[in-house]
Amino acid sequence: MNTWKSESLNFNSGEKDVMKVTSFILPKLPGIEKNVGKAFNLYRFLAMHLHTPAHELVNQITENGKPLFTAENIADMQAVIQTHKDTPYFKKITGQRGGGAPIAGAPAAADPTRSKFWDKLIRKMSHTIGSFVPIGELCRNWEFYIFFLYSLEQFEMIGPFVSMALDSVTLSLPVMSDLASTGVESLFMLLPIPYAALIGEIAGYIIGTLFLLFAIMLNMNRKHFGSAFKVSLELIPMFGDILAEAATNLEVAMERATASRERMLKSLKTLSPTAYAAADYYVPSVNIKSGPVPDIFSRNTYNTIGSELENYAASHLPIPPEKLEKIKKVSSNVLNIVPIAVDTIKSIATDGAASSATLRAADTMNSAVGNAESRATKATKLKQDGGRRQTQRCRTRKRRV
Repeated sequence: MNTWKSESLNFNSGEKDVMKVTSFILPKLPGIEKNVGKAFNLYRFLAMHLHTPAHELVNQITENGKPLFTAENIADMQAVIQTHKDTPYFKKITGQRGGGAPIAGAPAAADPTRSKFWDKLIRKMSHTIGSFVPIGELCRNWEFYIFFLYSLEQFEMIGPFVSMALDSVTLSLPVMSDLASTGVESLFMLLPIPYAALIGEIAGYIIGTLFLLFAIMLNMNRKHFGSAFKVSLELIPMFGDILAEAATNLEVAMERATASRERMLKSLKTLSPTAYAAADYYVPSVNIKSGPVPDIFSRNTYNTIGSELENYAASHLPIPPEKLEKIKKVSSNVLNIVPIAVDTIKSIATDGAASSATLRAADTMNSAVGNAESRATKATKLKQDGGRRQTQRCRTRKRRV
């Protein structure tokens, strides 16, 4: 984007969201959302051309073909934007930092509060479902309204304040649910009515459920799906607290297992990036797998791994050249065992399939021959039995005569 024309601007998704919020908050001021969008778009243009001389930008920033600012105005704006270089918003619009990930999209969220074990697992499941059902495409136009609180949190000016307020509310709601259910039950037990304890327990459960449902709704609207799942477990009667505690402990255990997995693979990455890529793809993880599938049964893959190991050994280990050549031969022989074994298994499977087909055909032929022989034997026996009976009849007639 080398020019900025006020009459023909291309707004990105963030600027469109700002325009939607402006029109939602100020519906009685028609057209103000477009002016706000233009201001954000111009800020992004100047941030991307921060080191371009001001006198060159005069003819690049126009409205109806005429320059919109003087060189002095542009220089002043560049000086102000220069002070924003370390802010998250500046880094985001200039491509130095990514934004938050959607429910079924990017492999990881930038916000650490949305990158826990249950969040990643739910995101991966939704990504798998979204590959068959276009959920993201169907909800893309309505995502701003469906996740309104999440959209508010993305604004650099008001986002942190909204996040702090919502964190306080969502974290206190489960505690308030326990206090309400216990307090209502205790109050009902003081009433002189039959079955007061039972009625108090039911009323406390209903009131506590309302607090939990409100917490689930807020977490879902913020895209904190992991927190919403853990809170929803508390709705289960009798076993809710146990299941919620188990889910929290499982999340901690999986986070530690993930950290150990990364440590093990990190040591492999220094030895062979190709082996690291294959191991990172096939070792189980809750992260969404992206990119091409590594071919671990290819000779080229093992040749590449062997070359990387040889280069690492040559550059990091004090090995004489003659011994290094022997190590190369041994490593090439060892690494070629896997593709040779795979080819052998494939050939055996192919030969086995052919031999089994041959055996089935031979069995069919043998059974057919056997059936034919049995039929011929039966016919011969029938003929012999018929001849014997005829001879016996003749002898019987002679005796009578």
